[in-house]
Amino acid sequence: VKHVDPQELADRLQEILIARARIEGSAAGGVGTAATSSSSGEGANSPRSTFGLEIAVDARLGQLILVGLPSQIESALQLIEALDVPLATTTETYRLQFLSAKQLDDIVRQWVDSLEPKPPYESRVEASTLVVTTTASLQQQIARLLPQVDTRETSAKQSPIRFYKIRNVRVQDIL
Repeated sequence: VKHVDPQELADRLQEILIARARIEGSAAGGVGTAATSSSSGEGANSPRSTFGLEIAVDARLGQLILVGLPSQIESALQLIEALDVPLATTTETYRLQFLSAKQLDDIVRQWVDSLEPKPPYESRVEASTLVVTTTASLQQQIARLLPQVDTRETSAKQSPIRFYKIRNVRVQDIL
């Protein structure tokens, strides 16, 4: 698996195979039952059987392991090729005036982590600049968010430290 989380791909593959079997079962005049079984102690790497095809996930290597008849495996491989595709991403640079790039990155990461399905998100902080590689729609949302969080008021709220220029008295006297 190259572009999708292996567990998500296995789940999606299983859903599609169950739906396909239901349709084929009802088209053949039978009742399309979802005869899905899991081995006991269903964990992230436990094999699942979907109408004779076993699907196991090796998350460490990012692989799916398929065991079944050659025709079942060929059908599953075609589905995997159709599902394991990269999302189109773009890279944008966001220059910040008041908010630190790290803080914006933290805000966006928390937001991205809450999304389902989770879009691809890569970033790097370079001084007051945040470079983000993600989907175009997420880039648009970040661009809309930026003016709301990168304000002078946000900067003042973040730090209790204030700087004042001393003009008529020596700094040593004030200290």
